[in-house]
Amino acid sequence: MNVDQIIAKVFAGKATQEELAALKTWKTEAEENIAAIKEMQTINAVVSELPDYEDFDVDTAWASMSAQIDADSSSTEPTAPADTVQTTKVRKMSWYQAVAAACIVMLVAVVGWQQLSGNDNSADEVYTATDQQLDTTLEDGTAVVLDKGGELTSLGHRAVRLRGRGYFEVEKAASDQFTIDLPEGKVTVLGTKFTIDAQQGKTTVFVSEGSVRFDHNSRKVLLQKGDLLTLSNGEIIKVKSDGQEAEFWRVHKLTFRNKMLQPVISTLNTVYGRDIIIDDLKAVAKCKVNTTFDNETIEEILAELKQTLGLKFHLIDDKIHIVSANC
Repeated sequence: MNVDQIIAKVFAGKATQEELAALKTWKTEAEENIAAIKEMQTINAVVSELPDYEDFDVDTAWASMSAQIDADSSSTEPTAPADTVQTTKVRKMSWYQAVAAACIVMLVAVVGWQQLSGNDNSADEVYTATDQQLDTTLEDGTAVVLDKGGELTSLGHRAVRLRGRGYFEVEKAASDQFTIDLPEGKVTVLGTKFTIDAQQGKTTVFVSEGSVRFDHNSRKVLLQKGDLLTLSNGEIIKVKSDGQEAEFWRVHKLTFRNKMLQPVISTLNTVYGRDIIIDDLKAVAKCKVNTTFDNETIEEILAELKQTLGLKFHLIDDKIHIVSANC
């Protein structure tokens, strides 16, 4: 029995009594499968792709179809002579056939025989951090922190697109890769912790645990714990790093152990976006920094350096000039 053809005839008013009887038998058998179909959400997935889709009651749609079958099959329309009527064998459908048939009923009840759209018009899920950081957990269990101004778009199962800065703790899944599309390049992982800064024109990736692969054009670069990759102007540079600059936006903490003053100032310029200049490198050649700055402002940091290292500095045109030290 070709169920979809008989259903079409029912709506067109051209179904024979034999066809109506067969369809009624099929309906009775198919009703047993409706509960399982609903549980799998197969119906919802199909209906959501319909053009001009609106929410509807599945039970009402099925009842409407059943009523029409029952009404038509009990009509007084003359039937063919008994000796010319062939016995129709209605075999019990397999589970997947019942699913397909029930979907046909739902689709017909909602939009008739309109042609289904071949495109998936469902909107991608978007996570946006506007004026503050956003902590979220994706469907697969992956934890994500987005910096202010960042945007994360779900592209499907374990696939996202990142714009801005984000920290990821990817949930491990055997042989199931997690991918992150960037404005330039792509990151692929199985399960690890890492930070990405995906800005227009520059991309950085720092791995704090595990390993990831960075793809850009035809080049593939493996990054392991402590690796920092920078992509700028088409050039890829990979170095070892403590990750403090890459992760400062999230943890707001800097720790220096017997670090020379010049690289410390370079780090402060990067994470605070300031322009601190050492006018005389010889004057600070012996200065070492051994402290932790935890959620402190740049003014508080400079005040501490002034006290511990005897720094003297001047503010000229919004630039901080270190002119001398007493180390």
